[in-house]
Amino acid sequence: MKKLWILAACTAMFATACSNDEDPVNGGFDGRRNIVIDPVIMKMGETIDTRATDIDFEKGDAIGLNIKMADDQSEYLRNGKLVFDGTQFKAESEMLWYEDAGLKSNLVAYYPYTATLPAEFTVKSDQSVATNYTASDLMMGFKEGVFPTDRQVVLPFKHMLTKLVVNINNKSYGEIKSVTFKGTVPTATVDFATKTIAVKEGVAAQDVIAKKVAAQGGQLNFAAIVVPQNVKLQMAVTIAFNGTEKEMVQTYKQVELKNGQYVVTIDVLPDKIDIVMSGDIQDWTDNGTLEPDQPVNPEPQPEEDFQEFADHFIYHGEKYNIKKFADGRVWMTENLRYVPAGVTVSSDPVKDAHMWYPYHVENAVCIADTDAAAVAKVGYLYDHEIALNGGQPITDENARTFEGAQGICPKGWHIPTSKEYGDLFGYVQKDKDGNEYTNPNAPFYDEDWKGARHSSVNKAGWNIARPGTRFKSSSETAVGNYQKVVASDGLPGLTYYMCSTYYKTHVGKTSTNMQFFGLMTSMIAKYADDGRLHVAYNNYKNGVAVRCIKDAK
Repeated sequence: MKKLWILAACTAMFATACSNDEDPVNGGFDGRRNIVIDPVIMKMGETIDTRATDIDFEKGDAIGLNIKMADDQSEYLRNGKLVFDGTQFKAESEMLWYEDAGLKSNLVAYYPYTATLPAEFTVKSDQSVATNYTASDLMMGFKEGVFPTDRQVVLPFKHMLTKLVVNINNKSYGEIKSVTFKGTVPTATVDFATKTIAVKEGVAAQDVIAKKVAAQGGQLNFAAIVVPQNVKLQMAVTIAFNGTEKEMVQTYKQVELKNGQYVVTIDVLPDKIDIVMSGDIQDWTDNGTLEPDQPVNPEPQPEEDFQEFADHFIYHGEKYNIKKFADGRVWMTENLRYVPAGVTVSSDPVKDAHMWYPYHVENAVCIADTDAAAVAKVGYLYDHEIALNGGQPITDENARTFEGAQGICPKGWHIPTSKEYGDLFGYVQKDKDGNEYTNPNAPFYDEDWKGARHSSVNKAGWNIARPGTRFKSSSETAVGNYQKVVASDGLPGLTYYMCSTYYKTHVGKTSTNMQFFGLMTSMIAKYADDGRLHVAYNNYKNGVAVRCIKDAK
């Protein structure tokens, strides 16, 4: 961040000094002089002129200055360039005041300077580079009723953007490599007439990599500057373990970011980001807090939100049919459509939102089905982190602990294991040791199909519902997408149903990808007319359907 002078309102003692650039007589103005700017910045709560040497501009910094006459708003100076000499801002060549010392003018300045007066401003994406961080700090200075003077004009500046500060207590066994803020629009429109900025509509969000700043008190500190906006912010922390990098993400509640400094302190543990404090905005203005979207340790679902009957249960106000099948177990016969508190369902598969709407395919284009009727029919798509771990990261270290976990299911129910699926549909692909699981006595097993036929499963009432799959690998360059495979009936041809059994982690040259097992529909080739169900492999970042199975007695 740029070093700046700090100014509050002038007290009675300071008012006399402040009047030098406002009074053509007392100012001692005896002819045209070059314009000189003494930069300061207003700080809340101060009553005197506090000048702190550790928050000054740096030599060589440039501002753009605009001057309009106060009486008729005619333009005297447009985008004049002044450069900081270590004490003041001056023009590199002659830049004189107007001749009439009795006329007032209004000054508007901005930093950083550009060759043309900017109509918009864009923060840099990679602010880990010091020059990019500096170039992202848009400031504006305003002063009205200024007379020409042979002294410097004290010009108050203010930060126009939002500074996000992260204090990290690293309790993991790895090295903190980077902090990235996801989901913010990088561009603002700039209006010098009204002295305001606004986030620019229609601009795509981008990731902003934070700058690493000096550590304090054993903490690592990162900072990034973003455009003020209404946003559901995500913070990603990348950690290196034994040469392998892992990314852990914390989502924050929807918030109206304003110009100011937000501070949050976190613990980074071996398998998660643990929020220990949400700090008030500091130093610039005081407008609010950043709060995590999901609690670090989600509370169990309240029992009053769940009622079970012989053929259905009611969960968070939604009715789900259930049935006992020939495997002796009770299953949901509908896909889950519960949205946990604080989670926003996304219609954009590119976004790592934990939950997505189902979709259909038209002319090779996937279109999200956001209407209530579509969701009621086929449910939502969930990734493993929201379904199994309350939105917290799943890592290679904890992935094996979710076998048979309740997860997002009601009390007394859980996300099915690979064996439970295998005992109903008959076939599970090889585990990490190369062993297949085939149960010829499974109620729906068909040896020719090496799994189960859709027709027999639907006839028995399991009710296959196909919302499709949001696909996302763990590659560094991977982009989430809805799968475009379409079956002969026009519905998505590839749907996974979530499984709580971990398969293995694939370590590649550029990425590490964790996979769980997952019940998969096959609707192509020999299975086009009567689809196949069997247990295959499913990336943990995929968005898939969820069915719950009742706990065994």
